[in-house]
Amino acid sequence: MQSIETELCIGRRFRAQATALAVACALVVVVVLAVEAKAAAPIFDRPHAFLAQGLLGKYKWRIVTHRTKEQDAQHRPCLDLSIAKSPSPLASAPFFSLCGTVSPLPLVAAMATDSGTKGKTLLAAALPQNVRLIVLDLGSAGKRSLHPRLLSKSKAHAAQLERFRFASVVVSGAHCVQGLKTFDASGQLVTDTGRHSCA
Repeated sequence: MQSIETELCIGRRFRAQATALAVACALVVVVVLAVEAKAAAPIFDRPHAFLAQGLLGKYKWRIVTHRTKEQDAQHRPCLDLSIAKSPSPLASAPFFSLCGTVSPLPLVAAMATDSGTKGKTLLAAALPQNVRLIVLDLGSAGKRSLHPRLLSKSKAHAAQLERFRFASVVVSGAHCVQGLKTFDASGQLVTDTGRHSCA
């Protein structure tokens, strides 16, 4: 675990069988948690909910959320990302876990299967309920506009979390988030981190 005191944070790389890239932003203290394991079973030993999962080409991916073990945990969701080439079962694939608050800045995590141009990057964001649009700047991969969904009451209850909005996307190549903007239902800007280089 690394603790970084800064106004904004820039992606950091964690490597094992997969490359994990993360942007976790808070105004004062940023905490980056990297968890890599042979099996994701420990995630399912605690209250959790599936946010999204899918298949893109030869790659399958999954995003799970659960609460941290810290105080005020219902306001600090974790995003657990896993992406692997088929037929490797996701239950035994490496995963990346990032936890934090969704406000005043969103929680954004990314996991890449390869550091080169081959492979895929899975990105996920947890956002405040008032956010209706998130624009991610992925550098050379361009920008992605995503419309986040609201975590259902049943999934929030299952994960023992306060409701939040979430969005995800899978892109080709290895990328990190170099900046983001969020907007509310009226189109007003909520968050603008500016543009940063990947660390």
